[in-house]
Amino acid sequence: MHAAEIADLRRAFEAAREFTNYVGPDQDAKRSVTLRTPTDHQVKLAALRAGIESMADPAALALLERALLEVAIVGWANLQQSDIVDTASADAMPFDAALVAPLLDAHPDWFTKCVTDLFERLAARTAAKARASKN
Repeated sequence: MHAAEIADLRRAFEAAREFTNYVGPDQDAKRSVTLRTPTDHQVKLAALRAGIESMADPAALALLERALLEVAIVGWANLQQSDIVDTASADAMPFDAALVAPLLDAHPDWFTKCVTDLFERLAARTAAKARASKN
């Protein structure tokens, strides 16, 4: 394989795990967040980086949800600077991974919607793997 073919294959692998989540008032179709379902390895790394030693810890799920969502959000469309800071302008806000955490802090309802959809996809993947292993 050539470098260009490898890059194309990697992009296809990442795109296959991406989905769009509409956010904003009444899930306004103009505003969206693009998420990429993390691989199993990325889930394990997020747990380690969040300092999770045991899922028996009551805070573990909340830490894992936040850690995964912060790496799973890979883009957005039609968000404005005022989506993070009320006093900011209504100018477009280009995606920057450094702005994911403040965006989630500013919109707990968006966090809940995105993390719910992300965990549903993770659960579906786990179930599909379990079914495949039985065959």
